[in-house]
Amino acid sequence: MKSEVKRDFFDKNFDDATVVKLSIFRQYIREWLPVFMTRRKIGSKVNSIHIYAFFAGPGGDSDGNPGSPLIIVDELKRYCAANEDLKSDVDVRMIFNDINEQFIEKLKPAVKEIACEKSCCKAEFSSLPFAEALSRHLITMHSSNSAHLVIMDQFGIKEVTPDVVQELAGCKNTDILFFLSTGFIHRFIETPEIGGKFNFSATDLKNREYNVIHRFLCDYYKKSIGDESYFLAPFSIKKGSNIYGVVFGTRHLLGLEKFLKVCWALDSKTGEANYNIDDDSIWNGQLSLFEERNAFKKINLFGRELLEYISSKNPNNVELNKFCLSKGFPPNKAREILIALQERGELIVWDIENNRQARRGAFYLGWDNCKTGVEKARFAMEK
Repeated sequence: MKSEVKRDFFDKNFDDATVVKLSIFRQYIREWLPVFMTRRKIGSKVNSIHIYAFFAGPGGDSDGNPGSPLIIVDELKRYCAANEDLKSDVDVRMIFNDINEQFIEKLKPAVKEIACEKSCCKAEFSSLPFAEALSRHLITMHSSNSAHLVIMDQFGIKEVTPDVVQELAGCKNTDILFFLSTGFIHRFIETPEIGGKFNFSATDLKNREYNVIHRFLCDYYKKSIGDESYFLAPFSIKKGSNIYGVVFGTRHLLGLEKFLKVCWALDSKTGEANYNIDDDSIWNGQLSLFEERNAFKKINLFGRELLEYISSKNPNNVELNKFCLSKGFPPNKAREILIALQERGELIVWDIENNRQARRGAFYLGWDNCKTGVEKARFAMEK
């Protein structure tokens, strides 16, 4: 049955929800590649890149639109073409797996047709059950000399369990992107087949607002890992009445920053969904007579949390950057709120190097300012 469902899926054009999901995959790959393709030139120990599509499928839909494996090939080819001098610096491997052997046999010529003519990136194929394929590559994923991006575009929810995510979270240089049929979990959470996979009651899920259940599941995976230095972030996708979603995982703030950049480019209102996830009155631009409704709930909540954090911690820019990213706000979005606080005279920013109050907007957030861990600014609220 599972194979028949997958075949039917690829025999049609990708729907709008799938297009959003694949856009996230593509844009993150595009952000991810330069980080590791250039690191060896600046003394990094990373000498190989591995990109995995464990549920590869045949490569695309019935109209020739590329799925995740062909997106990987295309993005690597584009990067190599634009960065000729970096091609030989890092060994690149693409690992494509699908339990359906016919899909893999169809994928092989599709990959060959669009791959780089100079074969700078090697493709490998297998037709194994997911657990077996993952197990085969786990030792390599734990290597500190290689960087890994794992895409798990599963059908349903069966394969990518909290235990799998926890295992991958232990791999130092491994980012993950996985897909959840969130609405399916919500619908069948009371069955042993589904409920047995999660350590929460059916009531816990059923009592959540339906629009935010993907956010709830992402938080559940995060708590299951139990490691504050590992970050997960969701993007919710609605198709009709069904909700699906992508979950991103990384141990590196740069990875989280880049993923959030992709999300906010897709959803400029909350950076988290292709629909009105918090049922905001202002979603369509219509103002309310009640001022408190003329802002997005997520942004209001972040503003309050930001005020409390700065008031209680007096953080430096490195600490504040981590806080903002963990709340789903990349530097440019956090900056908007900090600027508003500064303009109201509520925020004090101290330039540590020059020992004076920082110029307006000089918050020193983002990877380029924080990667060394050296603090450049400190924040406090005006008494």
